[in-house]
Amino acid sequence: MTDISDELGRFQLSAPTPGPYTLTFGELTLPAFETLQVEAPTTEVRWVIPGKARVTGSVTDEHGAPAARVRMRLWLEADGSLKARGTTDARGHFSLWGLSPGRYVLEAAEGSGEVERFTFHALELRERETAEVDLRLEAGWTLSGRAVDETGHPLAGVHIRARAFPEHTPSWRPGAWVHEPYGTTPSVHTGADGRFTLRNLQGREAELEVDLEGYRAPPPDELRVREGSTDLRVVLRRMARIHGRLLGPEGAPITRFGVSGMEVMDPEGDFSVPIRRSGTYHLKFSAKGMAPLLHRVPAREGTDVDMGELHLSPGRRISGRVLDAETSSPLEGAQVLTSNLRNPRIRIRSHPNAVRTDVDGTFTLPHEPSRPLQLLVEAEGYRVRSLELGGGDVDDLTVHMEQGARVMLLAKDAQGRPVAASGYLDQEGSGMELGTFFYAENGMDVLRGLEPGRYRVHAGPSGKNENHLVFPIHFVDIPATGEVSIELRARDSGATLELRLKGATTTAALYLGVAPRPIPHGSHSSLLSRALEAEDVSPGVVRFRNLPPGRATLLLVKNEAIVYLDEVDLPAEGTVVREVTFDEKLLRP
Repeated sequence: MTDISDELGRFQLSAPTPGPYTLTFGELTLPAFETLQVEAPTTEVRWVIPGKARVTGSVTDEHGAPAARVRMRLWLEADGSLKARGTTDARGHFSLWGLSPGRYVLEAAEGSGEVERFTFHALELRERETAEVDLRLEAGWTLSGRAVDETGHPLAGVHIRARAFPEHTPSWRPGAWVHEPYGTTPSVHTGADGRFTLRNLQGREAELEVDLEGYRAPPPDELRVREGSTDLRVVLRRMARIHGRLLGPEGAPITRFGVSGMEVMDPEGDFSVPIRRSGTYHLKFSAKGMAPLLHRVPAREGTDVDMGELHLSPGRRISGRVLDAETSSPLEGAQVLTSNLRNPRIRIRSHPNAVRTDVDGTFTLPHEPSRPLQLLVEAEGYRVRSLELGGGDVDDLTVHMEQGARVMLLAKDAQGRPVAASGYLDQEGSGMELGTFFYAENGMDVLRGLEPGRYRVHAGPSGKNENHLVFPIHFVDIPATGEVSIELRARDSGATLELRLKGATTTAALYLGVAPRPIPHGSHSSLLSRALEAEDVSPGVVRFRNLPPGRATLLLVKNEAIVYLDEVDLPAEGTVVREVTFDEKLLRP
């Protein structure tokens, strides 16, 4: 329930049922809000809001007419944090309240589809002061153009957005370059003739973002436009495609189906998937009442792949129960999957195609291929179980799960005292995405269900007071049964690596060892979760301390992606100083 008070401060809310309620004045997402406990129904609420500074005023357009529904935001000048926000009414008036003394920037922004414009005013507020500010939205510049393919044929439905460059954007306005939830970015879709128009653009120049499924956007230098540009021609290149036709068991086209999560409706059963980069594509074909089909398709950028006709069938049914091997107790929540849909880079428990067992341990896979395949079962604290299944329906299958070895991890500081730590155990020969996470909250954790083999243990601090503890890499052999104890001891001596970062704004991390190159697609977060965080020394200077001797990999990170790697040899002691210059242009595709 919400309402906006009128000029006399009156408001009315309709409570669904009698009883106690909490009224909130302001926005819970901002610092300035007040609450009041009331008992509904009542008409006797008198709410006295503590007096603080306030900013009021009006906004007009370029013609001097009141501008309604304009987003008002008040930023603290010192750090760019948002302190208040609101919207102008039908008369263009606004009021922002509950403000503390300080220097602010008041912004008025209007956005609707292809238009966004804003204006701002710097002001200083004193205790309990009411500041009157009138703002005027001026007309910006207009950009028109046409989107075509390599042959000059117009492209309809191209999504085109305009973003201002950081150097032309006030430091207090973060949303002009990165996404933020309070405004809009000027955007438009091209018409049937490929034409588009963006109006009221701000700043002297902007960068266009161009997107159309199955097409590659022009290079960035062709999308940087300046005020005064006319009849811009945007040329998109068609991507190569993996294409084919999906048929049912009787040879009739399947007209509605899914391809790797994308819904397709085509009267002939045709499908087409763009090839964005060279590699192996895992395509899952699914349709109602049919057994899903997974194809691994090698593809090269720029070369079409014709898969021909693919046939789906209802398949067969597989059902059974999952039990603990020692107690025969049913296991609820175990994940069951067949090799038909297995993606080896994803744990079974995280696989979108896996089914969960019920409270009695039962499961049913209603549509599976009739050919022989593997049944894979994974449960928390148990080893993965794999069973070979022949053709035909399988009912009342019993799967017994074993817990395997008991692994105890003990995390200690350099003096041998327990310390909170977390990290991963990565089995040799498996990707980091399949690593097992541990959390030693009080310096200890116990793991079950690890497959036998040799593991690499990455550990890092979890407590607030131990942010820069360094644990050396630990190797351990885990058997199929029995008990294993792993002691992780933090270092209090070793080498220091000091980095002096120049160029684009990035953060640094350090991976102990040699990181894989190239980094597998989608593995950036896995690698970073096993890396050491840097200690900030001064602007542009970071430091890693108490490092073990050997080779390590320096990682520079921007927007949660690794953009730079460099190996460094660390001595047993002493300080290594490295100057790293990173060019923003390296981020361009």
